Amino acid sequence: MGKIEAPVLGGRIRAIGYGNRNELNSAERVDEGQDPGDRRNEFEWSGHSLGLDWRKDVAPAAVRVLGYGAATSASSRWAAEPSRLEMTSSRRDYGLLAVVERTSKRGTTGLGVRLERIDTSYGVRSDSAGSAPYRIDPSADIVTLLARHARPLGSSVRLDVQVAATERSGEVRAAPRAQVRWSLSRNLELTGSASRTHQFAQSLRNPESAVGNIFPVDLFVAAGASGSPVATSDQALIAADFRPSGGARVGVQAYWRESEGLLLVAPGTGEPFAVGGSARGAASGRGASAEVALSGTRYGFLASYGLQDVEIEVAGNRYTPEHGTKHRLEGGVTFYPIATASIRFGAVAEMGRRTTPSAVPFEWEACNLLDQGCEFMGSPHNRGEDLGGTAVPEYVRVDVGLRKHWHLGVVGRDVLVALFGSATNILGRKNVMTYARDPSGTLLPIDMRPRAPLVVGVDWSF
Repeated sequence: MGKIEAPVLGGRIRAIGYGNRNELNSAERVDEGQDPGDRRNEFEWSGHSLGLDWRKDVAPAAVRVLGYGAATSASSRWAAEPSRLEMTSSRRDYGLLAVVERTSKRGTTGLGVRLERIDTSYGVRSDSAGSAPYRIDPSADIVTLLARHARPLGSSVRLDVQVAATERSGEVRAAPRAQVRWSLSRNLELTGSASRTHQFAQSLRNPESAVGNIFPVDLFVAAGASGSPVATSDQALIAADFRPSGGARVGVQAYWRESEGLLLVAPGTGEPFAVGGSARGAASGRGASAEVALSGTRYGFLASYGLQDVEIEVAGNRYTPEHGTKHRLEGGVTFYPIATASIRFGAVAEMGRRTTPSAVPFEWEACNLLDQGCEFMGSPHNRGEDLGGTAVPEYVRVDVGLRKHWHLGVVGRDVLVALFGSATNILGRKNVMTYARDPSGTLLPIDMRPRAPLVVGVDWSF
């Protein structure tokens, strides 16, 4: 990753580039006596991106031009049933955004245009003789006009309205958004917002597959291809923020969301990625959360609770996805024994988790420096299992972290160097990730690593 910033044409330009590449393979079977020469499940993914951002203030307006290009690719050789599968996926994005924003005493008004090009390719081929390959290569050219206006309504209310009109293949879709902030007093603020958004690329990864723990890659296809609709989501939110004193804050919020036109892989296959056409469905989500924060000279405290109800509907059937945890509690406290050092304790708990079990046995052990690696054996799939049909015990984890930094003078610049370390799940709790059926049909729990993974590192900035 690299970043550079410099004055250009009376404004300031920033450029950032990033690249990554990952490869791993795992044993195809759980058998302890497996021959090392046996075939293995293989996964590979990579990506790179480059962005340029130029800004200039021309009072009373500001001009911004942003250009970007990004590319990702992924592949896998997977021991599916009844035959081995080879999957390839790629996505390339190019975009240009130009915005002019004017600020006055009456408010802020912005106008902009965004041009996008999305090229995607996805294919699956089977080793089985006579099996027809599945391949789609959709692309999308998208033009979006943007408008925004924010202004105060009296002394205590502020309105922010935005709208995006997007044209794709001759169809125009509007995505409006409105937000109102009402300051009832110096310590209490209420917020309400409503919005509609569209998604012009969807993933062919199976989010209910346990393989996502080692291959967490979205396999995108552009909307418009056969079976790949443009997804739409409507959301409304209300929130309150109360600050009784300078070091205390209490926040609560509730939301409602409805989505349709979703591309759903899990109802059609138990493999980790789509092997043919996918189903179309909808989703609904409702939830509420509360947060308390306290801070002082030598400490900081944060605690939150979230409640949500998430359901996905396809062909008249409903299920709770694996990410739709019912209750989530988080808390942490940070101590500053001296100005340049900190000690942090954190805890998280989740209740009401659901999972889709694997129909075949597999083994999993999370990455851990204590045993110098990870372990994932087997080829789990969930064909024939009820999606989200199995409850998972509560998840509880306690972590601790340490950090110490120093300021150094190098060539007339202030350089900050920090040493940090963290240990996760210090109580060694054997949390259950999911379940797998043994040959007798009994559900066996797949535990997460009980010991505490240790991370130690150094970071610096100048």
